[in-house]
Amino acid sequence: MMSTIGGEVATSSAESGAITTYAGTGRQTQGRLERQMCKRFPGFLRVALSEPAPDRKFYRRGWITFDRSVNIKEICWNLQNIRLRDCELSPVVNRDLARRIRPVSGIVIHKQILRNDLRLAAKLVMILDARSKLWEDQGGEKGDPEKEVLDRLLLYLRIVHSIDYYTATEYPNEDEMPNRCGIMHGRGPVPTGRPVTQKDVDEWLSTFEQKVSPLLAVKDNISEEEAIKLGKKDPEKFVKANTQEISKDKWLCPISGKKFKGPEFVRKHIFNKHADKVESVKKECVFFNNYILEPKRPQLPEPQTTKPPPLMGPGGGRGEGYGMSPMYQGPPGGFMYGQPRPPMYEGPGFMPPYGRGGFDGYGRGGGGYGHKPRGRSDPETFDLHSSDLETFDLHSSDLGTFDLHSSDLETFDLHSSDLETFDLHSSDLGTFDLHSSDLETFDLHSSDLETFDLHSSDLGTFDLHSSDFWTLTSELLS
Repeated sequence: MMSTIGGEVATSSAESGAITTYAGTGRQTQGRLERQMCKRFPGFLRVALSEPAPDRKFYRRGWITFDRSVNIKEICWNLQNIRLRDCELSPVVNRDLARRIRPVSGIVIHKQILRNDLRLAAKLVMILDARSKLWEDQGGEKGDPEKEVLDRLLLYLRIVHSIDYYTATEYPNEDEMPNRCGIMHGRGPVPTGRPVTQKDVDEWLSTFEQKVSPLLAVKDNISEEEAIKLGKKDPEKFVKANTQEISKDKWLCPISGKKFKGPEFVRKHIFNKHADKVESVKKECVFFNNYILEPKRPQLPEPQTTKPPPLMGPGGGRGEGYGMSPMYQGPPGGFMYGQPRPPMYEGPGFMPPYGRGGFDGYGRGGGGYGHKPRGRSDPETFDLHSSDLETFDLHSSDLGTFDLHSSDLETFDLHSSDLETFDLHSSDLGTFDLHSSDLETFDLHSSDLETFDLHSSDLGTFDLHSSDFWTLTSELLS
């Protein structure tokens, strides 16, 4: 039985004496943290630190675990007054973990998905076992029914390799966490409401394979040629840069200003008289080269693009995930800000959310971050086929291409869009209203539009084929 305290500490990727970004130095700081701060309190068991988050100024989350018998509130109060590298710890007392086993969508009970999960889980076990060199001398086992075999594989992945299969999540350094085996997701109840279609199954399989693919990827070492392109450092360049030829048979060491008859004497002088500088350069090169040779090195996150919001369904209300039932909206663990989700395998590297803290927030206690704001939808391409929408309204979008085929839209309203191409085929639009658009090309084929209104547009090309327009108005058309 144990009690835990969670908090946050900050660091810079350029620092090496504090909690740093790169592997190796973080463990040294963790040991220092245990000795200087935690071991003074009775009942101390262990400390766990998350990976730094580049998009959060390289903050780390920390978990300090104590024995259940201690006065955890008093220890938490004492930690409030401690600063680590000018950063307040802001500790909070974690609650015990509830609902360790959590359900995912019941669509995973479908036989085709079950067989696919069995194949992926077995493949994942083989890859991770080979990576950890487990069971190299063991023989095979007898075959079991599909569900029983799959359940054993999923439990094996969770306990041995800290992989929660249905969320495609890896929990690194879980043995140092307060709960050494935390949350796990299992199959939920059979879906009710409408039957599962083959389209639902295919969409789930496709989406889930994309989510689990990073876990299946074999870790490749970066080649020497690629490392050089990334800027691999060589300490020998330091010696060459400080070996300067003044004239024939006269060489200079810029560090000391002494002159020598040949470059070999300058080199010997640098290693003998300036060994501290050479050693410092070597350490810097090793530090930097270890960083660029790490395939999963921490980097600033790339801007994320999200899908457009769900369209309005035939009944006028918003549809659930492109015509799918709410329970079929793909595997859990998406990237939408503000939604509770476990950390992804190749994300910034947050530790799992043990205790009171949420997945996107940094806990409910002091010193935490709030949820990220929901981002505006900035897709590059929008393709609408065979829709029965009566009205479509698109505002402030950065769409690169909009493709509309065989639609029964009665009204289409497009405001302040950066569309480069708009392609409209065989549409029964009653009204098309386009305001303040930067369209470069507009292509309209075989349309029964009654009214087309174009205001303040920078259209480069307008192509109109076989249309029954009644009215075409154009103002400020360039």
